[in-house]
Amino acid sequence: DHNIVAATDKKFVEMSLGTIAGWITAQTFYLAILRVLDYLNLDEALASFIARLIYAVVASVIVPLIDWSLRNVAPDDAHFLADQVNLVKVCLPMFFAWAWKDVVSAALALAGGAVWWELLTTLAVTSVLVVVETLPSFHSAMRAVQERSDGDTPHARMVAMLQNLALAVGFTWNFMFSKAPKHIFSFVRAPMYIFMVQVVYYVVVTTLIILIALRLRRRGKGTKQHDTAAEEELDPERSDTAQLVMRRVSSIAAELEEAGLSVVISALHFVYA
Repeated sequence: DHNIVAATDKKFVEMSLGTIAGWITAQTFYLAILRVLDYLNLDEALASFIARLIYAVVASVIVPLIDWSLRNVAPDDAHFLADQVNLVKVCLPMFFAWAWKDVVSAALALAGGAVWWELLTTLAVTSVLVVVETLPSFHSAMRAVQERSDGDTPHARMVAMLQNLALAVGFTWNFMFSKAPKHIFSFVRAPMYIFMVQVVYYVVVTTLIILIALRLRRRGKGTKQHDTAAEEELDPERSDTAQLVMRRVSSIAAELEEAGLSVVISALHFVYA
């Protein structure tokens, strides 16, 4: 039990440090790039978006390369070195995640608060991540990275790093959900009232996300059982084209639901903030 608690505490501290490092690094490079863009006399919102995008693109290349180069570092007999390398590895995904979260945040600000644009951006980011997590190449890259196989290449690391876009997805949905309590705050500014509204918002959204996650999980299990039964009943060589197409569509739907489950749960992280 003590080892489990210690490991949990260590992971929490590492993730906290990684989040802080990702935030500070993104902000530092953003300000530096923005200083250069000042010479172009761009609109403030557009300049902010371009600066965030430049940093995100650079981070999308450099972060996976560093991650790949450290895959065999940290020998067991060098505990200090192992801890330092492990801390760097924990920070790397947050560099990527925070970079694209800031891009999405800047994109939301481009339309000056237009709800249709914010909703469109939220749906677009969510759809991109859901589609990415259903691609066979993504699953192959994830498997190669986890197993440290021959397929663990810099390209595989770049593809696998896309899973960290979940932070941006969580941010966008929390941004949309939090509009209601923020509207209420504009009328009443009493600290206790604001706290109560935040607590209600947390409980409602958390409950909603948990219910959606459970429903998707149950539907995913039911779909898999249905597919297994269908495979046992049907001979692929005898099945006509329509049956094969329907089975493929069912399989794709199950993959989308599984990816949607992952995305929905990721949105829960920003609710705690």
